Amino acid sequence: MRLSQRSSFLIIVIVASLLVGGLIGFYFYTKSKNKPVPFLGQDTSGKSLGYSPSINSPKTSSSTAENVPFATPNSVVIPKLRQITDQPISGADFVFVPITATTTRNVEPPDLSVSGLSAPKKVAPPKIIAYEEKIRWIERGTGHVYETSTSSPATQRLSNTTITRIQEAFFTNKGDSLIIRDLIGTTDTIRTRLAKLNFETPTSTEQVVTTTDLPVDIIQITRSPDRSQLISIMDSGMRAILSNTDGSSKVGILDIPFKEWLVHWPNKTAAIINTKPSGGTDGYAYSINPQTKAISRLLGGIPGLTTLGSPDMSHILYNQSDRGSIKLYSYNKKTNSSTDLFLRSFTDKCVWSTLPSEKNIVYCGIPQDIAFNIYPDAWYQGKITFSDSIWSINVETSESHLISNPLTESSTIIDITNPTISSTGSYMLFQNKIDLSLWGLKLKDDPKPIFNPLDKTTPATSTSTPTTTATSTVKATTTKAR
Repeated sequence: MRLSQRSSFLIIVIVASLLVGGLIGFYFYTKSKNKPVPFLGQDTSGKSLGYSPSINSPKTSSSTAENVPFATPNSVVIPKLRQITDQPISGADFVFVPITATTTRNVEPPDLSVSGLSAPKKVAPPKIIAYEEKIRWIERGTGHVYETSTSSPATQRLSNTTITRIQEAFFTNKGDSLIIRDLIGTTDTIRTRLAKLNFETPTSTEQVVTTTDLPVDIIQITRSPDRSQLISIMDSGMRAILSNTDGSSKVGILDIPFKEWLVHWPNKTAAIINTKPSGGTDGYAYSINPQTKAISRLLGGIPGLTTLGSPDMSHILYNQSDRGSIKLYSYNKKTNSSTDLFLRSFTDKCVWSTLPSEKNIVYCGIPQDIAFNIYPDAWYQGKITFSDSIWSINVETSESHLISNPLTESSTIIDITNPTISSTGSYMLFQNKIDLSLWGLKLKDDPKPIFNPLDKTTPATSTSTPTTTATSTVKATTTKAR
């Protein structure tokens, strides 16, 4: 009887354990069935779940497409303000890269029915269907050339030919050649050379750079707006030489017995020659037609004068030393008058918009604070460093808009120099004078990022407006130019 009671008790315990275990298992099973399945594309809020590079993460020039983490096609988010390299560069620009058709057509072989043999089919060269504007630069330390786009963080190295100690470089022609100015050996002597990018073999993945020496006494050089010609300032007096980019077809366009001049070329028929600036010396600027050699005075008697002509040469942006600081003005050639823009900066920090609809708009790095000193001397000599924000300025109305503040957006102090802008007016490149790194800034959405620049019926224009975070409107002050 006692054994029977024990057996009954054990059976009850076992049944109760099985019942409790079943209930627990059923609970976790139903919980796992109701758990939402992870969504591996784009979440419902519209935010990307793929790779999103941080603004503070440097994009080194040695990175390639293979270094970019995997992401779905639409998941890479490019920040408005982007550090493209963390290495010093010697020059950067926008270039047009051809886009070819994905399919090729076969060329019919000759009739070899007599011999019974079949000739291999010849493949026609790829057809160019459009061009894409990309960013190209050359490293200061190695001379390697790299390329990226405004819509992708991927970087491609185009060449690995080593050229050291490059002080200055800019792209010419279609972006497949450069003018480089580098130091000879261990000396402080600067030479000027034309460098060309070429594939060594048809199957090469990287190009080699071949160089040709240009005259040794060039002290300053600039390219034409279409990149096909050069104006070189020679060491012996003020001799300005017009030539092709390879140094051929030389023509003297100016010869006066003075040195220390700068030149830039904003318009095909007008280059601007400017005395080298100093806050303690009056400066002068002249316009010269490279074709006719006609010369005319633009501005003069202005201390610390530097100039930047608009693409149509209707306005000249210039700066003037002002009681231990620097001020920006705009000179209107038609009215022969100057407008105070009420901003303190240098023309070296500015670039004109490339859009016909924005012919009065210039983008400038504006120092957030300027300490008392002699300008622009102190800045050129590296005694002063600025933390700039980027503004768009209407030179007719003096209305200005804050476009970007790098210090708050990237936690980086950026002293802007060498700015340039894309042909669509939607993207701006510049260097940080502190470390010569390359940065990019999206100014507006580009409705046509890919087009054929040779097709005159589809000009690169944009109807979008810049994204602004603050606006400052002031009344212009106009005076007769000196």
